[in-house]
Amino acid sequence: MFREFSTKQKIALAIPLVVAVVAFTILWFSDLSSSPTADDRIIEALIPEPSAKVPQQSEVGVDLQGGWGATLIVDGIVIPEDQLIISEGQARITFRPGPGQAVETFQAGQNCASVVYFPLTSPDQQFTRNWCFSVV
Repeated sequence: MFREFSTKQKIALAIPLVVAVVAFTILWFSDLSSSPTADDRIIEALIPEPSAKVPQQSEVGVDLQGGWGATLIVDGIVIPEDQLIISEGQARITFRPGPGQAVETFQAGQNCASVVYFPLTSPDQQFTRNWCFSVV
């Protein structure tokens, strides 16, 4: 019922299978590496830039493509919307620490921020980007 294959026949049958698996793997990984992330397409600038050295009262935020909104989190504190500076025409959302603000001043050393950003037409579809900067 089952026929035994010779070694040459086994190799001849295996070669197309191996070639197909290798080709599929190459295509899969090359497609993933060339696909832009949501950050690449949507975030035009992080403020300050990652790893930047800034003064204590520096602005922190994000510059997005139009049609996107965001929430800022600074050193683990969600910044209330009424403390955000929103330039709607530019889709720039920033926060500046100060008296009476959620963050009054940045501590010297490393501080980190997160932006949770979303399309204004679909606020449930959210993306997050984290970065850190140094306060001098």
